Amino acid sequence: MTKLFAAVNGEVIESLEENTTPTYTRIHYLLNELKNFEDLEVMSISFHLLPKKGLVSILYNNVLKTVVALRSALLLTLCRPLVYFAYPHSLTTVQNRALFRFCRMLDLKIILDIHDTIEQGEAIGISGSPLNEYQEAYYFKNATMVLALNKFMWTYLKEKYKISQDIKVIFVPNAYDDKFPELFPEKYKSVPDRCNICYIGGLSKNRGVEMLVGACDKLHNIYPCL
Repeated sequence: MTKLFAAVNGEVIESLEENTTPTYTRIHYLLNELKNFEDLEVMSISFHLLPKKGLVSILYNNVLKTVVALRSALLLTLCRPLVYFAYPHSLTTVQNRALFRFCRMLDLKIILDIHDTIEQGEAIGISGSPLNEYQEAYYFKNATMVLALNKFMWTYLKEKYKISQDIKVIFVPNAYDDKFPELFPEKYKSVPDRCNICYIGGLSKNRGVEMLVGACDKLHNIYPCL
């Protein structure tokens, strides 16, 4: 039987609860779908972090993540499984970045599921990424297999970082990417005296909204009728 170790919090795989973000949802359903294969065992370590409110919580969380990383390293050494990392989700902590390099040292096969990139984050206003483009290139180049959202995304990344053709690629779109054409099967048609604005990106109270409002404000200044 093939074993796959997911370098993510096992709680996300077990239940989404309130964590219904695109990243958590993708990880949850993708890995649970893999569990259905009789010849594949999906392994992970579950742990519960405290809310980041105060020095004690931050210290506790870092100690816990270090313990989990050490347990993960032991499991990788004993079982030598395939290893799944979600990018950038799995690699935002120092512990998991060390774990990735440990996998390379053991010459384990790494599956890297790419959700977002640094460039995409900057485009929707995310600042202060724990990763830089040097690290991003390292992770993309040292994966055995990449799960990419679509062909256009991977072609761009492959050219940008000069990634080897030997890396296997599987395109796994988000569920919404497939559902959208089903919800709106007809081609878009313009309507006289109507202006539609299509915004593609993250929307929340602390990112995306300001960009959307700013864009609409500029349009309104140019075209007061809008």
